Amino acid sequence: MKHDIKKIKSQRRIMDKKLTSWKKLRLDRRPPKGWLRSIRESLGMSITQLAKRVGVSNHSSIVRLEERESQGKASIESLSKAAEAMNCKFIYAIVPKKEFSSLEDIIDQRAKKMAKNIIREVDQTMRLESQGVFTQKEIQKQISKTSVDLKSKIISSFWKDTKE
Repeated sequence: MKHDIKKIKSQRRIMDKKLTSWKKLRLDRRPPKGWLRSIRESLGMSITQLAKRVGVSNHSSIVRLEERESQGKASIESLSKAAEAMNCKFIYAIVPKKEFSSLEDIIDQRAKKMAKNIIREVDQTMRLESQGVFTQKEIQKQISKTSVDLKSKIISSFWKDTKE
């Protein structure tokens, strides 16, 4: 599959910009009882009142929804409906893990990992064939060069699992 590298880079810059405000939130944990129940209780709304506002006749539906949400198993549609019934808005996002500062950082790390594996294999082959040995400085230089090259191409194997 051929990728439009300019389009991918542009999209990544746009998404990184959008994700900037979410970075602080990625470290927050869901309240132990879940967001839905915590917000409902903070508003002083009963389960029965929320059920009525959501449009379900049985308050046990809300109990189950709150349980599923606290376990991470509730649907986006159900959470959106409940949030709306509490005059709130359900928002979700996919953000880089805390060890990554951006989507660009994820690409950098992946390219470096792939480059290390490629250069290690080349170095190993050269050693086995007695064709000379890279110094650590040369290895690092080749890893950097290969990493930049990989980032500029986004080849089909970019996201295949590699050895650690």
